[in-house]
Amino acid sequence: MRAEVEEIIELVDIPSASGIEIYRDKIYIIGDDTPYLFELNKKLQIIQKIPLLDSEINGNGRIKKSKKPDLESLTVVSNDNKEFLLVLGSGSLREVRDYGFIVDLPNCSVTEFSVVRFYDHLRLLFDKLHAGVLNIEATVFYNDHLYLFHRGNISGINLIVSLTWNDFIDFNRAGVVPSLQYYEIGLPGISGIPSGFSGAALIPGTSTILFTASVEDTLNEIDDGPALGSFVGSMNALLNMIEPTTELLEFNGCMLTSKVESIIVVTQSGDSTFSALACCDEDGKASSLLKLRVTLD
Repeated sequence: MRAEVEEIIELVDIPSASGIEIYRDKIYIIGDDTPYLFELNKKLQIIQKIPLLDSEINGNGRIKKSKKPDLESLTVVSNDNKEFLLVLGSGSLREVRDYGFIVDLPNCSVTEFSVVRFYDHLRLLFDKLHAGVLNIEATVFYNDHLYLFHRGNISGINLIVSLTWNDFIDFNRAGVVPSLQYYEIGLPGISGIPSGFSGAALIPGTSTILFTASVEDTLNEIDDGPALGSFVGSMNALLNMIEPTTELLEFNGCMLTSKVESIIVVTQSGDSTFSALACCDEDGKASSLLKLRVTLD
């Protein structure tokens, strides 16, 4: 595959961009330390800020780190003839980051729910797998299934967990233990430091997943560290290609050191070439957006 960064755009009014999704002619972005879901038009202008939770923010519009919900996952779900956005916290701090939100489309009404029960189930599983602290960075909805991407940049174990949407809802509501499948995915690193999943999206009309993975020089799953680089990769949602195809991102001939957090497909040109957008968390600075041209082999 090939992924070319064509342009970098600063998102001055969106802090710590961590997830991006597209629905019809609107683009939605979440941040890991903001209480808002940002709705943008195709010109990348903010149309509205949709409150997800009531949190105290500082003068820069950010939630204090110890209290931030760490919203990382954003995907469109289609179920029972309804479409909505699913927003999930990472789970990297129990309860504090175990939030879930359903945002109805297109009216953007918000329903909050807890994923503590489900995340506790994953925590037990991950302990057995020595996969480190739970850190869900992306979700993809495909064929009535939810795919959750665990960032294993510390443990070196990157996992995808899949279950049906109905099982996910039933477990959170009533504790009905779901049938889970999980897959360990081998990802590249930089200078001996492993990368970890940071975002994912389904290419519309296919079973192919585009994902992002970033490398961060940090000793744990909570604290940020210098971003060393990011990859864009692809794999089949059927997960029969355990070793995905990846490419290290460059811009103007130099390795891109932004921490790429999420990706979406915007338009398709031909059978294997796509225009994509990826958001980046610049850790305390204004977020940025990458315009990408992605070509699959």
